[in-house]
Amino acid sequence: MRTSTRFDATWSVVALSLAGLLLLFRSTAASALHLWETSSAYNYGYLIAPIAAYLIWEERRSLRAVMRRPSVLGLLLTAAFSAVWLLADKLDIDEGRHFALVGMVQGLFLSVLGTAVYRKLSFPLNYLWLMVPTGAFLLAPLQWIAHAGAVLLLQASGIPVFADGLIIEVPQGRFMVETGCAGLNFLLSAFALSLVYGKLIYRRLSTRILCVAIALVAAIVANILRIYLIISLTEWTDQKIGLADDHLLFGWGFFAIVMLGLMWAGAKVREANPAATPRTPDAVRPLAVNVTWSAAIAGLALCAAATGPLAAAVIERI
Repeated sequence: MRTSTRFDATWSVVALSLAGLLLLFRSTAASALHLWETSSAYNYGYLIAPIAAYLIWEERRSLRAVMRRPSVLGLLLTAAFSAVWLLADKLDIDEGRHFALVGMVQGLFLSVLGTAVYRKLSFPLNYLWLMVPTGAFLLAPLQWIAHAGAVLLLQASGIPVFADGLIIEVPQGRFMVETGCAGLNFLLSAFALSLVYGKLIYRRLSTRILCVAIALVAAIVANILRIYLIISLTEWTDQKIGLADDHLLFGWGFFAIVMLGLMWAGAKVREANPAATPRTPDAVRPLAVNVTWSAAIAGLALCAAATGPLAAAVIERI
């Protein structure tokens, strides 16, 4: 009971510290939430924190055997990302502010829980980086790939097609591969999903990397097929079947089928779980000192994080 209480108390400090950090950077967090809500490319962002929390929960028993020793290194990391936030704020780069906020979250975890626990939770904690709405630089190449792939498939199907830039014209209509059709939403979702799937299903790093690579290629191919099906069905049915107006809904449904098929196939080659290691007794340490020290360094981490907004306020007054 004593060990369980200590574990809960330490994580209570983490939870309160995260709440304080989000309150301190509420405008940055709100701008990320706005992008999750308004852009289909980043809708998956709502799932990242719950998935990370679940993966941490899954490690709860093994964590009891790991000494939680607050780390000063986390304070330095938090201060460094606070400086990054300040620079991004002065340059008015939302993406930079979002990266900096997640970086400060990393620093807070490292400060309160220490290096041993952070290493144990390296995957779920670094998974939080996916909350950053990024990847807009991929839109142009993805549009080109989607356009070229769809044109090749239409030509292979014997459909007369005229292609110019990002425009695809067939006898029954004229289509354009807009930024929303580039497939960035599928690519980022496939990346997030394949990382977790690979972590849960496979043991070897090489297999996990292959799992992610296959998922990314499948996402790009699925988007090409989606565009091809929308245009070809319009052509073959003389516009009786038109999916252009519901292309996003159709796309997500098609993408889900592709991902489920890949997950089913991946489960067929699932690797055996490693042999269970014997449990080691929890480290014995006075409860009051541990929690008090954790709370103190959490406060220092929040102070380190606050240096960025404070400096920004001072600069504004100069």
